[in-house]
Amino acid sequence: MPAMQMTRRALLRYAAAGSAVLALSACGPKEVEAPAKEEAPKPAAAEKAPEAKPAGDKAVITQWYHEYGEAGCQEAVYRIAEEYSNSQDKVTVEVGWFPGDYVPKVNTALAAGDAPDCFEHHLELDYVRTGVVAPLDELLDPDTKADYLEGVMEKLCSIKGTVYALPVVVDFQGMYYNDKLLKEAGIDPDPDAWDWHKVFDAADKLTKDRMKGLFLGNEGGQGCIGNYGVHNTGRWLLDPESLELDFNNDTIYQLFDEFREYQKKGTLLQGSPMDWWDPSAINQGLCAMQWGGFWQMPGTAPVLGEDFSFSVFPPHPAGGDKARYYTELGGWVGSVYSKSKNLDLALEYTKWQWIDNVDWQNEWSTAYGFHIPARKSAAAANAKLQTGPGAKAVEQVNKYGYALHKLWSGPVPTPWNDSLTEIFKNNADIKSQLQKTYELCQKELESQRGFWDELPG
Repeated sequence: MPAMQMTRRALLRYAAAGSAVLALSACGPKEVEAPAKEEAPKPAAAEKAPEAKPAGDKAVITQWYHEYGEAGCQEAVYRIAEEYSNSQDKVTVEVGWFPGDYVPKVNTALAAGDAPDCFEHHLELDYVRTGVVAPLDELLDPDTKADYLEGVMEKLCSIKGTVYALPVVVDFQGMYYNDKLLKEAGIDPDPDAWDWHKVFDAADKLTKDRMKGLFLGNEGGQGCIGNYGVHNTGRWLLDPESLELDFNNDTIYQLFDEFREYQKKGTLLQGSPMDWWDPSAINQGLCAMQWGGFWQMPGTAPVLGEDFSFSVFPPHPAGGDKARYYTELGGWVGSVYSKSKNLDLALEYTKWQWIDNVDWQNEWSTAYGFHIPARKSAAAANAKLQTGPGAKAVEQVNKYGYALHKLWSGPVPTPWNDSLTEIFKNNADIKSQLQKTYELCQKELESQRGFWDELPG
C-alpha cells in the first residue's frame, strides 16, 4: 500500500530485497487521509515499544506499521487489533503507526533490544544473522504454505529455507496501455501479443502534439530497463539457482545499446509532474503507455474506464528463445521479535492475522488500496479480482512473478545502479562499463556470501 510521498524515496531503497533499481515494494502516491471516525482509537505516538505489562489479567503486545497513504488504512489496523483483543482473554494489542523514515526506526529499536513484538518490514539478511526475527515455520502446515503465490514465501519471507516473515501486502509492477489510443492508431492492444520492440514501435506511432508514446519514469527509463528489461531477456542480475551474476554478456550489451538509441527518438515522456508510480501521466493524456504499479489501478479505472490494459513486462527479443514475461514481487512482510517477552502470544496473534484470517487479508489488500492477496485462495475469493484487468493481473503474477534473491541486496547492487547512470546519462561504453561493474559487484557479492554462509540453514 502506498506510503507518504515524503517517504517514497526511502521506501524505494528497500523494495524487493533491497534492490536499488526502483523495484518498488508496495508503494504508491499518498491520498488525502479521511478524518478518523470518533469511535476510532487514537493513534499511538510512542517512539518505541513499551515493555510487556499487564492490562488487567491480559498481557500487552505491540505491533508497528509504517504510515500507509490510503484513506482508511489507519482505522483498519486499529480496528483489527481491537477485534483480536476482544476475541480472547490473554492479550491486548497496541498499535504503533509511524510516518516518516519507518525502516530506520525499526532498525534502531532492534539494535537497542527494545523492538515491538510484531512489526512490518522488508526481510534483510542482518535480521536473521543477528537473530532478531523469530522463525515462523511451525505456524504453517504444508497445504497452507503451498497456497501462497509462487516466490512469496520462498524469496520475500524466507532465508535459506526458513520462514521468518509472513506477507502483509504483495505488490508488483507492469505496463499500463491506453487501449482506445492504441486501437485508433491501428495497434493491437492485447498485452499477450507484445514484446519490448513492439512497445517502442507503438510509442513512435502514438507520439503527437503534447502526448508522448511511452513513460518509463522521469529519469528516462534506465531503472525500468536496468531491472525489468534485463529479466525480460531471460537473464538475471543474480541467477537464483547458481547465485552467480548474469549481466555481463552480449544479451545485455544489445539490450542497453538498443535502449540508448531509442532514448534519442524523443518518444519517451520525461518531466511528468508525478513519477511512474502515480497514474497521472496516462490519466492526463501525457502518454499512451506507462510503467506503473498494480496499486494504481483504482486511480486509472475511473478515468479510462474499460479502455485500458495492464500487463507484466513483455519479453525482450535480445534474449532470443529465453525471452520471457517478468514482474518482480515486492511488498511489506510481518515478523515477530525473537526476544519478545510475550513471544508465544505474539506468534499466536501473527498467525491469526496473517494466516488464518483470510477475510482480513482480502480487506487489507483491496478495500483501501489495490494489491494482490498473498494467498491464492484469498485472491480466488476476492470479487474485485475476478474480472477485467484485475483478474488478468492475478493470472499473470501467478505465472510470471519472481522475487530477487536476498544476496542481491545491501552493497551488491550499488555498482550496478551507478553503471546505469554512466551508460544512459554519461554515454559510457557499454561493454567496458559492464565488465568493470561486474568486477565491482562480484567483489561485494563475495563479501556478502560470507554473511550468507553464517546464516542458519
